Amino acid sequence: MMSKQTIWNHFDICKNNGKTFYFDSWYPKGIQFIEHFYDYINKKNYDFNHFSALHDIPNSDILKYHTLKISISPNIKSQMEVEDLCYTAPTYFF
Repeated sequence: MMSKQTIWNHFDICKNNGKTFYFDSWYPKGIQFIEHFYDYINKKNYDFNHFSALHDIPNSDILKYHTLKISISPNIKSQMEVEDLCYTAPTYFF
């Protein structure tokens, strides 16, 4: 399943000028897989406002979000549209 592919440091999924991405402030918030960017109900990527509210991302990370979002290949995006999944938010222990 494409949605369960890790997003960080995965050369085939997200890359920019040959370099992979890793945002160390996002990983502890549970953002680990492509599915964390995708709204399965509407069959499209979350907009930044919805994404930041879901994952408690500061507004100053809007450029990080858009850079990562556009780096996901069109092939992967089209595969996500046909996956019939429901995203379950991770549970955190405080």
